[in-house]
Amino acid sequence: ICSSFARNDRRVVFVRQPRNMGAESNFDLVLAAARSHYFMWAAADDIRSPDFIERCAGFLDRNADYVGATCPVRLKGKPFNPIAMGDASIDDPSPYSRMLMMVGRMHANGRFSSLLRREALTDWPEHRKAYLGADWTLTLRLLHAGKMKRLDGGWVELGNNGASRRLTIFASNRKRLLHWPLPLLDFSREALSAFAGAPLADKARLWAKLAVINAIGATMQVRHEVRMRLNERDASTVRVPPGSL
Repeated sequence: ICSSFARNDRRVVFVRQPRNMGAESNFDLVLAAARSHYFMWAAADDIRSPDFIERCAGFLDRNADYVGATCPVRLKGKPFNPIAMGDASIDDPSPYSRMLMMVGRMHANGRFSSLLRREALTDWPEHRKAYLGADWTLTLRLLHAGKMKRLDGGWVELGNNGASRRLTIFASNRKRLLHWPLPLLDFSREALSAFAGAPLADKARLWAKLAVINAIGATMQVRHEVRMRLNERDASTVRVPPGSL
């Protein structure tokens, strides 16, 4: 279907990689090749309402102090919840207040699905991404640059098969022993770096919030590990039907 569009509409560029590059590399390649004023990533199992781009682009056209806009986001089969999905509007005039609102709790980072000003993403392809919370780092950088809006209409539905929905999410990003008590260590370092010029009170608030989300993450990590071990045990257990021997 995509190649057919590419042949018949010069606005569409279709690129097929000769091998599987992984999600992060493909995301970077698409962004590096983009020349549009606005930009968004769209995974294969993401669905947007037909008016998503019209609504978000229209809002950004009228509001130069916003770097991104999205519609209500949900996971497939789940309700819309701006707190759990992390897509609520953040429009405080202070960049540090905006970033603190984003770091405030564990969430699905629905803002990653926003329509964004491409100029705010220019150096992202060179950024390290092989750690838990790299998508949060992107949102943090965007909020440092400007506000982000959640519109009232339209919608985004994310698939349930992404990496963040798998039990292996912690194990695949655990590179050192310190990642057991501090699974969001790398994101925490990025956040602290972003607050280098912040007032002391904001830095203290950030430290407290990072302590909370790392504690929650550590608890979730243990639960994930237990569930994986139970699944492995069940898979290795051979059940022989009665009377078959």
